[in-house]
Amino acid sequence: MMSEPTDSASETSPLVLAILHELLAKLRDLAAKGWTSSIELRRLPLTSADREQLRALLGQGEVIAEISALGPSKITKTRFSGAWWVEHKNADGDKVGESIEIAPVPQMLPAAPSNTQEAADALAAVLGEVKPSPS
Repeated sequence: MMSEPTDSASETSPLVLAILHELLAKLRDLAAKGWTSSIELRRLPLTSADREQLRALLGQGEVIAEISALGPSKITKTRFSGAWWVEHKNADGDKVGESIEIAPVPQMLPAAPSNTQEAADALAAVLGEVKPSPS
C-alpha cells in the first residue's frame, strides 16, 4: 500500500519544494528521453523536518530492496514510478549516502555482465558436480 502525503504544498519548506521541482524535471526527462539521474540529498542543507516532509510527500511505493555490500543499502520506490529513495550505510551503520535516484531500475540492482558471467561459470561447475538421481 502506498502512503499519501501528509503536508499541503502551502506548508512545504522552500528547499523541499525545490527538490520536488527538480525531481519533476528529472522524471519528465526519464519519461521523454530515457535519461537517468539522481539528486544527492546529503549535499543539501536538509533539516530533519525537511527530510521527513520530503519522505512524506514522496510516500512509499510497493518495492523495497536491501543490499549488503560494504555495509547495508536500502532502496525504496516512492509512490512516483521511477523515483527511488536510496540510502547507504557503512559497516558501522553510519549513513554515508542518501539520494533520490531517477531511473526505471536503480543502478545497484541489475547484475553487471562480469558478475553474470561469473555466475554462469559457477553454476556450470555446480552442474558438473551434480549427479542425476536414478529414475
